[in-house]
Parts: sequence; structure tokens; C-alpha cells
Amino acid sequence: MDQLSARGTVTPEDPRFRQVLFGRKPHTYRIIYRIEAKNKIVRIMQIRHGARDRFQLRKVNS
Repeated sequence: MDQLSARGTVTPEDPRFRQVLFGRKPHTYRIIYRIEAKNKIVRIMQIRHGARDRFQLRKVNS
């Protein structure tokens, strides 16, 4: 993640977050993260099974 953090796509829920899919069906996981360019940090916000509903921002921001 630290070397290719910008390779993920922007999430449909919020443009501040990016996502990468990991694994093979039926074991696909969605990794949701945020890039903090100022601090040179990648923060993993959630790792979700690919079959789950979209994430909710109130849960991510807490």
C-alpha cells in the first residue's frame, strides 16, 4: 500500500476515500483507505467482505 497507494479507485460513497479489491471470488475483500499526503500516511479505514453493503461514513469517521 505504501508504494502504490494511488492505484485504488475513488469510492462511490465519498471521494476522500479510495478502494482496492483483494482476493478471488467468493473470498474478495474491499479495502477502503484514505491517503494523507501531507503526513505521507495511508490509513486503512475498513476491510470488508466484497458481498457486504456499502460502508457508512458515520462508522468510518468515528
